[in-house]
Amino acid sequence: MPQRVLLIRFSSLGDVVLTSSLIQPLVEKGFKPILLTYRPYGELFSQDRRIAVVEVEKESFKSPKKFFKLVELLKEINPFAVIDLQANPKSFLLRKLLSAKVKAVYNKRALFRRVCILLNRWGLAENLKSKPLKVPQLYAQTLEVLGIKVHRPRPSVELFPPSGGGSVKTVPPPKGGICSFGHRGEV
Repeated sequence: MPQRVLLIRFSSLGDVVLTSSLIQPLVEKGFKPILLTYRPYGELFSQDRRIAVVEVEKESFKSPKKFFKLVELLKEINPFAVIDLQANPKSFLLRKLLSAKVKAVYNKRALFRRVCILLNRWGLAENLKSKPLKVPQLYAQTLEVLGIKVHRPRPSVELFPPSGGGSVKTVPPPKGGICSFGHRGEV
């Protein structure tokens, strides 16, 4: 059975999509990626058989009872590694409460990013624009603790037809809603 790697990225949709750049490198090295994210972002991976998803409500962190229920669920999953791509107090607490052998945190470079925005507003960021900050590359650096070096990480979500054959059908979402397909993969 492959060793499980818990990827923590609660939100937002774009950042959850960028998390997909870690799936294939993990699978190729024999790991089973599991994404912990807010509902409904896990729906993005509903047909991707390479990854399992644990979706939680944002309210799970407002109630100690719900929070510790989540911790117990994650302990049952028993991840070998926890890769924290959220890097906030919630993910910090989860990371500390889980007894994974390997842990890594995404370096957001938040101060650098804010300074760049400020300098750009003042027209002083020309030198910085020649070296753009690439979030998938920063995410990929977290895998180095597992001995995985990723060159040119690319987000990708695999879509499989529910029947296992034929072409993928596009279903328009209900008015104001999201289509869900239900596959969550084996944990």
